[in-house]
Amino acid sequence: MLIIMLGQIVIQRFREGDASAFRKIYHFFYNDIWSVCFKYSRNEEVAEELTHDAFLILWQKRELIDPEQGVKAYLFSIARHEVFRWLKKNALNAVFKAEHKVQLLNDQRGVRQDIAIDAALDLARMKTFLDGFPPKRRKVFELIKFGELSYNEVAERLSISRDAVKDHMVKANQSIRKLNSTGEFTYGFILFAFLFFS
Repeated sequence: MLIIMLGQIVIQRFREGDASAFRKIYHFFYNDIWSVCFKYSRNEEVAEELTHDAFLILWQKRELIDPEQGVKAYLFSIARHEVFRWLKKNALNAVFKAEHKVQLLNDQRGVRQDIAIDAALDLARMKTFLDGFPPKRRKVFELIKFGELSYNEVAERLSISRDAVKDHMVKANQSIRKLNSTGEFTYGFILFAFLFFS
């Protein structure tokens, strides 16, 4: 077992803030975490950055780790969360979204190929749907959902009022929810909603 291989003593020392124990954990899990990050980012530099971020968060939250359970599950959970954050921030076009979201769906237990294909088609339709937004509304939507800016930041950047930003977002969200209620979108829309409306 990984816990035995790594050693509960090392994990306990890590929880107490021992730097040498952290280095052992880092070297023990680095390749596995990097592989997960690279699998979805498909960029070596991004994968390295996400991996370092995951270990940094692990260090910051080390006191939450149960020595008997080990660090693997917790560390992989952190890595997946960082990958989702990166995907959300960088999903700026349909090709990017379809490529990465279908990969995520393919990794789910028991997923069928036709589901993955449906997801890709859904995401392409979603891109077309967003293209139909008025230019200002689309810009507001992208800055908030993809750029992760606040209402006030978007208002300042676009030289409009905060109320105008809010109005654009309310109408954009209403349009997307209305479209989903038609049943035209399935798996891709669900994943889109999970990433961008959470």
